[in-house]
Amino acid sequence: MPEHRARALAVALLCAGLLGCGGQQAGQPAAGPVGGVSGTERAALQVLRKGNGAEPESLDPHRAESVTAANILRDLFEGLVLPAEDGSLLPGAAERWE
Repeated sequence: MPEHRARALAVALLCAGLLGCGGQQAGQPAAGPVGGVSGTERAALQVLRKGNGAEPESLDPHRAESVTAANILRDLFEGLVLPAEDGSLLPGAAERWE
């Protein structure tokens, strides 16, 4: 009997997980190409929404103590270039450099 309960619980958790991952919120437009809009205009229409969990206690790098604040500060203070594993430079916030 315990094996049957464990299997039923596993199936229920799997179904709940699949329901939580799928779907689209009502009123949200489906993602897809925007017709009749140039690439520059399309780029201006794009928005990145990033969940940060709890509100950070401070955005001052000297006063931030939580992981939430550190994650936000890491994004805010991204360098112009980033080091690659082979030692070369990859673009960070910079689009190009000479």
